[in-house]
Amino acid sequence: MCCFIKTGYECLWNFGDNQTATTSYADQGKAITHIYKTVGNNNVKVMCNNTLSQQENSTLAIVQQVISPTKVKVTCNSRFDDCFQHDEIVVTVTALSGTEPITECDMGNGVTLSRYFLLSSNVTYRYANNSFGRMIINVTIYNRVSSQTVTTILEVKELREIKGLELNCPAVIFGTVTSCLANIF
Repeated sequence: MCCFIKTGYECLWNFGDNQTATTSYADQGKAITHIYKTVGNNNVKVMCNNTLSQQENSTLAIVQQVISPTKVKVTCNSRFDDCFQHDEIVVTVTALSGTEPITECDMGNGVTLSRYFLLSSNVTYRYANNSFGRMIINVTIYNRVSSQTVTTILEVKELREIKGLELNCPAVIFGTVTSCLANIF
């Protein structure tokens, strides 16, 4: 409706949490405010009437807790100390508070993974990475009332085919230490 009516009326509000309020034509154009004490879905109803007519309407008020704080851990399942192309990248997300959190994990190469999770557990993404270079991983955790993004940079080294191997072990005197050198190309 585009315009307010200029007539006497009274509105009875029910916020769905056993709290009510009354407004009238004197409050026309003003928003009514209410503070919810618990999270959940509340059916808000309003009934406006005067001596000639009555109208009712309702909507759903979804009350959520803000997500805070978020911890993100990025590791690389590699048999080496460094992370290499074709290694599995593991992203673990933990939110300590918040209602109905959803996570999105942007791997920085056009791949985005998303998932709902319960606060009593972590969300773990396992990603088989085929690229190398600097990966900028953005993890966003959000709900209807808040959002947090954590950025992690992961250096991934190129994995190259071994085309040859030379081994050099010099002649040594029996019973002494020797050093061998492997040249991989």
